[in-house]
Amino acid sequence: MVRLTGGMGRGKQPEPGSVPEKGDRVCWTLFEHAPRGGPELPDAESTPWTHGGPPDAAAPTQGPEPDPMTEEDYL
Repeated sequence: MVRLTGGMGRGKQPEPGSVPEKGDRVCWTLFEHAPRGGPELPDAESTPWTHGGPPDAAAPTQGPEPDPMTEEDYL
């Protein structure tokens, strides 16, 4: 079986044995047309908060208060 998914390789001439020769028996079939994409996106409930998913209920809503300003901060 030969399945065409792109070009014929690196060179102008195909490597020996990579395509059928004259007289070789070839069987043709059709494949479902579907894009060859990456994996599916996870459900919103499974997406971590760092990627816009639901926030963790135990996580603080705001970080700690910063230290008060001192004279050393103005050096």
